[in-house]
Amino acid sequence: MKIRLFSANHRTAPVELRERLALPDDALPRTLATLRAVPGVGEAVLLSTCNRVELCVVEDGACVEDLEAVLGRAAGLSASQLSPHLQRLEDEAAVRHVFRVASSLDSMVLGEPQINGQVKEAYRRATDEGSVGPLLHKLFHKAFAVAKRVRTETAVGASAVSVASAAVDLAGRIFDELPQRPVLLLGAGEMGELALKGFRSRGCRDLWIANRTLERAAELAAGYDAAVLPWSRRVEFLTTADVVLCSTGATEPVLTRDDVARARRARRGRPLFLIDISVPRNLDPAIRKLDPVYLFDVDDLGRAIDEGHESRRAEAERAERIVDGEVTSFGRVLAQVHTAPLLRAINLKVREAVDTEIERTLGNLGGAIGDLPTGDQQRVRKQIESMGAALAKRLLHDPIAEVRRLGEAGDVDALGAAAKVLGVEATLLSVRQGDARLEPKEAAVGDDG
Repeated sequence: MKIRLFSANHRTAPVELRERLALPDDALPRTLATLRAVPGVGEAVLLSTCNRVELCVVEDGACVEDLEAVLGRAAGLSASQLSPHLQRLEDEAAVRHVFRVASSLDSMVLGEPQINGQVKEAYRRATDEGSVGPLLHKLFHKAFAVAKRVRTETAVGASAVSVASAAVDLAGRIFDELPQRPVLLLGAGEMGELALKGFRSRGCRDLWIANRTLERAAELAAGYDAAVLPWSRRVEFLTTADVVLCSTGATEPVLTRDDVARARRARRGRPLFLIDISVPRNLDPAIRKLDPVYLFDVDDLGRAIDEGHESRRAEAERAERIVDGEVTSFGRVLAQVHTAPLLRAINLKVREAVDTEIERTLGNLGGAIGDLPTGDQQRVRKQIESMGAALAKRLLHDPIAEVRRLGEAGDVDALGAAAKVLGVEATLLSVRQGDARLEPKEAAVGDDG
């Protein structure tokens, strides 16, 4: 049995691939069902956001290529397109990754709060679809507890920038006189609101919002003294706006190269700064070829954000130490979970042996106790059965204690040897202290596991 994780994120995959991997909500149940149909897969959780895809499974002999193929087919990607950009982790490394993702230590924006909610939602949906079993229940509940510790015991999330506020900072670098520049926001969702708040805090007053739903744009604009622009006029307004920030749920570009090219002629050389924080991207990448037009996407932002992480590095190191300790703790939990079949097999084997010998002894004593009254016969049987149970308990005490100790220490080789000596079989998964992996081993000598 193995915990296996596949990840494509801002560090491993470019935005053009991530935008294809971002599954629509209605595709998630179908994809989880397909994953569960892969032979050997027992449990699965799939997280799909605009910046990452994380697949965590518990499997016993499943084909890795089959699992990757499910992700590829869901996104319309071939194995050659997807494989080079997948991070593959097993067991302890997979556990650490889940803890880090839930704690926002693996995010583009260190400490951002949204990812924890996204992980919880992915777990909830997988649970609703029946693809979460005992091991992933333990793993994800532990991940949420780790995230809470990181949030309360460190300052990683203190003053954490969002992607939207990083975009505002980048606009400030492009234009020294940012407060005097007209700003157009395309989209009135959460990121759009954060960006609007950021522009307002920098002194920008010429703020405009365009959204497909006019009522939502008006609602957002009212809170920040901004103006509302009909969605149909967004291209026309490019002749006026100097800064355009786009964050919508569209799957196709809402501004094309031709749109910007027409506006550029009317701008008479005035620079235009566009930033697209949407995934899939909402601004045509070909806009980059125009001059003087500056287009940035989320990957460009990621590089800019890295420069601002230094102030939180010390807190991040504290958070990483918390994660390391919790990974070790969870490893002991896993060891106990996966040595349980071995312990059950040992107990069952001994109980069966004791029961067999009790019946043989009573049979041999048949003539000697057959003439005794029924009550005395029952007392003899009870005494022999009690003696057998007491002997079994005494004989098993030290072996069982040692199996538990070996499980907690992660000594899988010794556990396998113990299973062979005792003549039982179990699938073992345990953590080697100081090792980078969980090591699965088979101790095969019987069929009680």
